[in-house]
Amino acid sequence: MEHIHDSRRIYTDGRAWPAFIEPSFNGYSIGKWVDDGNTGQYNVLEVESRGFKGPRAYDNTGLPLPPRQPKASSRNGSTSTRPIAPS
Repeated sequence: MEHIHDSRRIYTDGRAWPAFIEPSFNGYSIGKWVDDGNTGQYNVLEVESRGFKGPRAYDNTGLPLPPRQPKASSRNGSTSTRPIAPS
C-alpha cells in the first residue's frame, strides 16, 4: 500500500462474504451496481466493507472519533470502554 495512492479491490461478481476475513487496513469490500431512479442504467455502486484492522481515527462522516476513556470495571467484574463526550 502506498501513501495517498491506496487502491481498494471491490468484488462485484455476486460472491458471498467469506467465512473468515483477514483484517487489513483496507478491509474486504463487496459491491453491487444499483439502478437508482429506475432509469434502466446502473448508476450507483453500493459497497459494503468489513474486516478493518486497527483503530480507526475517523467515523463514516469523516469526522475524528473522540478519544476513549480507560476501561472501567463494573460491579460484576466486566469491563467496558466508553467514548468521552465532546466538550
